[in-house]
Amino acid sequence: MVIGNRFTDLFGTVLNCNLNTLELRYVCIDDGLGSCGFGMLTTLSLKYCSLAADQHNDFFSNFPSLKNLVLTSCEPLDDDPISDVVLKISGRQLVSLKLDHMIWLNVEVFSPRLKFFSLRHYLGALQSTKLSLPSLDHVAISVGDCVDFGDDWHLKDNRECGAQRFISLFQGLTNATSLMLDNATIQALSQISEFLEQQPSPFARLKSLIVKAEMECFEWLICANSMVIDYGKSLRLRSLSCSVKLENVACAFVCCWQFYCPSN
Repeated sequence: MVIGNRFTDLFGTVLNCNLNTLELRYVCIDDGLGSCGFGMLTTLSLKYCSLAADQHNDFFSNFPSLKNLVLTSCEPLDDDPISDVVLKISGRQLVSLKLDHMIWLNVEVFSPRLKFFSLRHYLGALQSTKLSLPSLDHVAISVGDCVDFGDDWHLKDNRECGAQRFISLFQGLTNATSLMLDNATIQALSQISEFLEQQPSPFARLKSLIVKAEMECFEWLICANSMVIDYGKSLRLRSLSCSVKLENVACAFVCCWQFYCPSN
């Protein structure tokens, strides 16, 4: 069921519905949503919504059966300074989470069963991430644009700040077995490689890295091999797959490198 802002009484519309899947667009949602008969909801998609979610309120704890959550361009409902607001997400049953260009600067996710995590964000607009995902398998990350650094991205202090944000994010993904990055993320990583190389690899179980890029960014794929190996020498990767999208051509060129774990 999809609901937009054309409904003046959202809860009155769906109160008597026994829903498994719900998509909301352009609505303001307070913490009363979870008490409106959505105990069986398994899939929730919120697009361009304002949420009553802050550091004192785990908004999504109201959905005990939720397995799939998608948040797209949502923002806090309260008037607190945006730098002070924390988006907290937890769910004992949650297995898939997609965050796409959220307004929050601080994100905390605690989910014991989460298998898939996708994040699209501006690195410069993401101050902190705290992730506890012990069952994590597959991750897709796109956080390459550093909008608040602008032309000063080349400055060492700004690059070090960006590195710390990447490190914090990657540390929360330690249990991932498969990681997909886009060319923007690879470009950002290449600018801070001297900071990352000093850090131990945060990935304890990573077996596959997939890098996707447009054809004009192919040079960034060439350096991906050495970047992965240099980032904390302990990273043991089974395969690195770089997929290049050819514009106006109905085909794709895929380069694969195999890295096998040492016998010991």
